[in-house]
Amino acid sequence: MKTNNAIFFTALSTVENQQLTKVVAETITTETDLQPLPSKKFTAADLWKVQRNRKTATARRASFAY
Repeated sequence: MKTNNAIFFTALSTVENQQLTKVVAETITTETDLQPLPSKKFTAADLWKVQRNRKTATARRASFAY
């Protein structure tokens, strides 16, 4: 196993090092008017879809076990 990895990395100058590690101060605006999304009802079709996806995921795991 090769243990010398120094040839893969180039030396960084102090200017490059400062540019890479400079912290950027970001602010988040609170002035926007965000409306909450209307909640969707959980229907029988949604339950069937969850059950079908669970069966499919279980079948896929079982097929990889052998």
